[in-house]
Amino acid sequence: MTNTAAVSAPSHSRSIAVQKPVADRRAYEVILVGGGPEADGGSQARFLLVSDPEAVFPAVCVNMQAGYFDDPDDVPGFAHWLEHAVHLGSGRYPDEKDYKYFLSQHGGSSNASTGMAHTSYHFSVSAAALPGALDRLGRFFIDPLLERESLLREVENVHAEWSRNTNSDARKLLQLRRVAAGPPLAKFSTGNITTLRDAPAAAGVDVPAALAKFWRERYTSGHLRGCVVAPQPLPQLRDWVAAAFADVPSRRDPAPAPTPTPITTTASPDAAATAIEQQQQQHQQLPQPQPSEAAGSGGARYSFAAMGGPGRCGRLFRVASARGLRQLEVVWHVPYGMAADMGSKPWRWAGHVLGHEGRGSLAALLRGSGLAQALSAGPFDEVRLGEGFLQWGVTLTLSEEGLGRLEDVVRLVFAAVKAMCALGEGPRRAVWEEVAAAAAVRWQYADRSAPLDLAREAAQRLHYFEPEAVLAGPALLTAYDPAALARFLAHLTPAAANVFVADSSFAGSTTHVEKWYGAKYSEEPLPPYMYDTFTDDVAAAAVTDSTVTTAAAAAATSAASVDPAGSPADPMPLLLSRLRLPPTPNWALPVDTSLVAAPEAADGVEAAEVEAEMERGSKRPRSGDNGGVAEGAGAGSQGAGAPAAPGGDTAPALLLDEGGGAVRLWHRTDVSFGVPKTHVFAHLVTPAAYASPAAWVTARLACRVMEELLQPDVYDAQLVGTGYSLSASETGLLLGCSGFSGVVPQLLQRVAAALAAVSREQVEARYWLVHGKLLQGLRMWRHNNPAQHAEYAAEHLLQLPQWHAEACIAVLEAAAAEAGGGGEAAAAGAGAKQQQGQQQQQQQGVEVGAQGEERVEEAAAGPGAVWRFLRGLGSGAALEVLVWGNSTEQQARDLCATLVQHLRPTGLGPGGWPATRVLSLRPASFPAAPPQHAATEHQARANGLSAEAEAAAAGAGEGAEGAAPSAAVATAAAAAAATPATAAPLGPVLLRHVPDNPNPSNSNSAVFLLCQVGEDDPSDVLPAVLLDLTAAVAAKPAFHALRTRQRLGYAVSLGRHRLGGVMGLTVRVQSPDKRPDVLRQCVAQWLAAFATELSELPAERLAHFKASLRERYLEPARSLAEAARQGWGPVRYRSYGHGFDKRRRKAAALERVTLQDLVAFYTTHLVPTAPTARVLCCELWGGRVSDGAAGGAAAAAAEPPPPEAAQPPTLRGAPQTAEAAQEAAQEAAQEAAPGPVWRRVGGTAAEVAALQAALPHYCHADTLGVMRPLRPGAGA
Repeated sequence: MTNTAAVSAPSHSRSIAVQKPVADRRAYEVILVGGGPEADGGSQARFLLVSDPEAVFPAVCVNMQAGYFDDPDDVPGFAHWLEHAVHLGSGRYPDEKDYKYFLSQHGGSSNASTGMAHTSYHFSVSAAALPGALDRLGRFFIDPLLERESLLREVENVHAEWSRNTNSDARKLLQLRRVAAGPPLAKFSTGNITTLRDAPAAAGVDVPAALAKFWRERYTSGHLRGCVVAPQPLPQLRDWVAAAFADVPSRRDPAPAPTPTPITTTASPDAAATAIEQQQQQHQQLPQPQPSEAAGSGGARYSFAAMGGPGRCGRLFRVASARGLRQLEVVWHVPYGMAADMGSKPWRWAGHVLGHEGRGSLAALLRGSGLAQALSAGPFDEVRLGEGFLQWGVTLTLSEEGLGRLEDVVRLVFAAVKAMCALGEGPRRAVWEEVAAAAAVRWQYADRSAPLDLAREAAQRLHYFEPEAVLAGPALLTAYDPAALARFLAHLTPAAANVFVADSSFAGSTTHVEKWYGAKYSEEPLPPYMYDTFTDDVAAAAVTDSTVTTAAAAAATSAASVDPAGSPADPMPLLLSRLRLPPTPNWALPVDTSLVAAPEAADGVEAAEVEAEMERGSKRPRSGDNGGVAEGAGAGSQGAGAPAAPGGDTAPALLLDEGGGAVRLWHRTDVSFGVPKTHVFAHLVTPAAYASPAAWVTARLACRVMEELLQPDVYDAQLVGTGYSLSASETGLLLGCSGFSGVVPQLLQRVAAALAAVSREQVEARYWLVHGKLLQGLRMWRHNNPAQHAEYAAEHLLQLPQWHAEACIAVLEAAAAEAGGGGEAAAAGAGAKQQQGQQQQQQQGVEVGAQGEERVEEAAAGPGAVWRFLRGLGSGAALEVLVWGNSTEQQARDLCATLVQHLRPTGLGPGGWPATRVLSLRPASFPAAPPQHAATEHQARANGLSAEAEAAAAGAGEGAEGAAPSAAVATAAAAAAATPATAAPLGPVLLRHVPDNPNPSNSNSAVFLLCQVGEDDPSDVLPAVLLDLTAAVAAKPAFHALRTRQRLGYAVSLGRHRLGGVMGLTVRVQSPDKRPDVLRQCVAQWLAAFATELSELPAERLAHFKASLRERYLEPARSLAEAARQGWGPVRYRSYGHGFDKRRRKAAALERVTLQDLVAFYTTHLVPTAPTARVLCCELWGGRVSDGAAGGAAAAAAEPPPPEAAQPPTLRGAPQTAEAAQEAAQEAAQEAAPGPVWRRVGGTAAEVAALQAALPHYCHADTLGVMRPLRPGAGA
């Protein structure tokens, strides 16, 4: 049963009935605007208007049917450049920062993206500012300035965006896959300085003029679709959209002529190529659907004839990954788009069969044998314009053993495809009906989507779906079409496939380099032995009896049993014998979808209508076993039908507190969203999970082993929207289970029972697979972007303990070495990196206690350690549980009893709750020294430091307590920064941390600058409010100054930071060509200068910022899942007394904030030259030889030398040169000028440990959720 909403019809529109989920109470309307007075429907823009009274922050998306397929062949990146350019001012709003500033001061944000055939622009903003934001966005398509100077400056930001992506293995593989497919997919979508500025200039092309012409031809009203989701009534939205977009012109132009470019191959014709050619000839004779000419389809705008032809498919690519990616892709080219068979969606059928992860599936076979770590099946790229095309396939994350047996893995994929295609009509229809039923129940009871998600999806879909089906069309399977399924499956042949395998082991043996992202690869015709070795009889043997019943499928035990343990060395016939298709019927399709209480109706919606619709939905027949809510269950004590209070601050009830806190159960019945779902959160609190690097690795491995063991059993539930999560944290294990209320108890029982009953044999059967997956992921961490590494290094310096990724790598490599190099982790490379990781362990061992027994265990961390960890989960542990949603008190108690029965928590030991400690950068922590040049400062340090501080701080910085801020209004923020009255104001704490770069091959550099404010005390919210307001006011000015005007880099952001309950303000910058010390100086100078701009902030703008922030605080949860997460936060972090109503109290505190308060807070904490400033800047130096050398030398010359026992780190790839020395001298002269001095800290592991031991920390107090300072050394 589908819920529909009748819609009125303004001029240039028609009445419609939107198909929507049961719980969707929004009102919808479609209007046509723009194109001029003579425009018809085909040349006008189409907007979907959505009136949502609960959308506190409206969202708008405009989708233009113009993308990089439209780029001129000689100027790649044109459409993407235009996406950037239209933001830079318009005739009505000429200030190029006006759009983003307007959104920022009204609590909004924006973004844009360019795709193959579409460019999307979206924003969210406070409700009162919606008409102004709409008008500004509309000018992008009416009168953008496109001024030459701004355009050429913006090219540098486009180039920085491209530069950031050149270090991504995934992006390299994506571009290579597109190049292999042929034009227009093979085009270079992003652009860079060469393609957009230098090459056109050399050819005499006036690029800005050409860009303006491109805008006139492509940005027309007929190509525009949009969606507005807002709380205002539909007539009001209709007027605003019409006013903003009425002047978008309608222009028609001829379709661009395609210019296919052949791809070069070095392979000579041989038997393999001949075989592929013969198959391709047969493949081209298959019947194809006719091109769609429906409204919005684009007709024959593009030609895809050059894609998938002879020489384009049937090839094997070996790609050398730079960041450790080990992946296999088998990609088929289907020469028509999804629009051809949208009702039956045969690709979804194929994805279900081939990508299933239950017993007997291809995924279970490969994972169980240790050959693959993950498998998925589905679309890659697809275009629906005209005839369209679809790139569809299978992606596998290979294990090391799977890479060694690459040919056999590819053979198994093709064997599974052959078995899938061999299924008869009966099984085909049965599978389709189950896929359709699962899709229907997921969509029918879906959580209400966020306004921005709905706007983005609907704007895109309006190009291809009638308004009535814009929500349901992509989700539902409406009609089984055996001919469409047969046609789709007929394309899944080796002749239509390309196989891509990526791994770092191919480095040095490749023969080609992709032009734009530099992927190094070799290619050859796909060898016949990879696909042509199985007869129809062998493939048919994998097809199971289609008469398997649902009851038989549900007969599995509640505890997870494991498939027969395979081995990476199993022969091919044995591997193939384990393949069973199709999947067995789904046990988890919900039967009872009733609510335990009647939901309250939203404004304008009759409660009786909602109840009737829910009743109709709950009686829909479902296949599967009974898993409904207990009969006759009543509502809980929380007022089940009542929606949450503003801000989602209604607290759950504490139903159970046993064993002195060993078990706590919280509960809230919440049916206000009208969905029959329950969310269960469990926190098994145990210090054993984070006691050492080995303990941390063991806990993570334990969670992953259980995921592998459980996946075949729980996958059915995941298919219908009921799932679980299991993860390790610093305070223990986190277990979550959410979905349909009738299925959650069954799923939770399976998971908990499996945790309790896991055997050592089961752990050993999966250990090396997950060991290799974790080790590979950690090694890939080394290849993160510099901005990510800078933030990681800063937090590692501040938080105690935080087990470093290198320490974890060392533990994993030691486990492999101890096992004789077995499994995935053959102990190659365990030498230097293992020693580095052991250094991390040793320096962190100060906090944990380095007993010999622990050292032995760190070296082990093998299957036995994982099994012992799982067997002893409840020992010395406490259990905190929250049940939220469509459940009664008794059902919540039953769910908690399931967890207690299997986990058996005994309560925390004498050590109590695992503590989180964060380094305090308070000025009193550092010795005094006047802010003079380096030599004077060093002498002061030599005379004034105590021996303990000199040895421990290692040049940590100087300064002391500052005087009270000079603002007239004394704020709580200033009080939080205040220190003993006897302290003298001796200057700010300015610290530089220059860690070793884990990825010197990345040429980008980055800084992460943190201004530490203090503890985020839930009982005193004013400092947090002032920080939130400061971040809101300063974010866009920082972006404009550092990215747009100074062009420091593409990735620039300012925001609030929280680590272990300590808060601060951060500025992040990543640059392709600026040194980190330059970035630091630019950021610090901007922070200081912004104080003046802030003090001059007009009262009206401040009022806008405050109003939008207040709306953020009081914004109700948009879905049951969001409401449950908000309720879980205070339970998870133990802020019971103050956490549940924190957002409401922050809104009240915000009302009292004045500009003087804000300026006092800013000048106290966020101006680096202020005497009370506490600033840490983490600098990540990129892998450029000359700049890195100069930077390293300059840094060494410009700061006081650290003690001999703690030498600064050596920058990789930074040899000393004469040029570097000269530049170093210049830098030193600049740094020697009077003013505050940045001091270098924590360069080596030993220095980090000494600093952490010497300085005071913030630590959780006995008062739950509140941080308190500890004296130096107490953190140990």
